[in-house]
Amino acid sequence: MRPAAITPEDTTFVTLSFEGPDAYSLAGGLGVRISNLSRVLADLGFVTHLFFVGDPHGKHEEMAGGGRLWLHRWCQWISEYYPRGVYEGENQKLDDLNQSVPWYITERI
Repeated sequence: MRPAAITPEDTTFVTLSFEGPDAYSLAGGLGVRISNLSRVLADLGFVTHLFFVGDPHGKHEEMAGGGRLWLHRWCQWISEYYPRGVYEGENQKLDDLNQSVPWYITERI
């Protein structure tokens, strides 16, 4: 028996990455790869949420990809104290991600 295929009607993708599409969040290739993956999933019709350590001055949440891609800039309040980029203050940001993202996903998504 063949497993059932996932479809946009029954699947939502949630991706979590330190890096993301903001200039603040681009430190290596990971930001580009996770941004491209998330955009492709949205282009295929899947609602997709990308959580990343975002620019402290960007919108907290932003919709893209025809309304199917949600960008969630996380740790902005911490990033405000670390203007040099995503990995400055890494341990504080990691703690914040670990404590707040799982709750947000289970309660809101």
